Amino acid sequence: MHVDYLFFGCTIFIGKRTNKYGLNMSKNILIKRRGFLVGGGSVAVLAGLGLAATKFAGDESEYEKLLNEEIPEVLSVREMAVLTLFASRIIPDRGSAPTTKEARVARRIDKELSFAAEKLASDMKASLLYLEFSPVLHMSLTKFSRMTEEGQDDFIAKLRHSSDAMERSIYNGLRFMCMFFYYTDERVWPSIGYEAPLIDSKFFAAGNRLENLPPRNVRSKI
Repeated sequence: MHVDYLFFGCTIFIGKRTNKYGLNMSKNILIKRRGFLVGGGSVAVLAGLGLAATKFAGDESEYEKLLNEEIPEVLSVREMAVLTLFASRIIPDRGSAPTTKEARVARRIDKELSFAAEKLASDMKASLLYLEFSPVLHMSLTKFSRMTEEGQDDFIAKLRHSSDAMERSIYNGLRFMCMFFYYTDERVWPSIGYEAPLIDSKFFAAGNRLENLPPRNVRSKI
């Protein structure tokens, strides 16, 4: 996980136990909630994608079908749907461990964005816009959400190994968020051989853990 932290551009501090950020670990990892997009041409590219989005966006109902009844708080329906798909491809099913949908990874990230600086939310939205519509610019003639699973995996691999710094930062930023919020779900720990901390954590009302989320199909009270 150290590589993910470095790519994401976060400052990591392992300190004494605190529930301020809602992490269920014996020692918390405190993250500077700043953005992750890099690349001098990113603004121009994303602006061009905004025009593509108006042409290829489609009806919102096609994205709602991908949400597993989740209602986003910060992200749009489309952004949450694309993030949900990305999480499911970057973290495949692990047998007895919960799936990314069962772990509500995308919704927990959305919750985190409600606490984070505007730059992180902005970078997340821009990255999801790029992920969804840039395949059209790569001549695939289809959006990310309409690709086959194999096509999605191939496109994600292209971002990962791209010579373009912005594309790599999109991959690393989204991957870090998905990995972080999946593997902080205590139901996942047995599948990776991690034992629960010796001291039980306490509930923190402003956290981003599963217990902080409203039930599916229920809108958060802001």
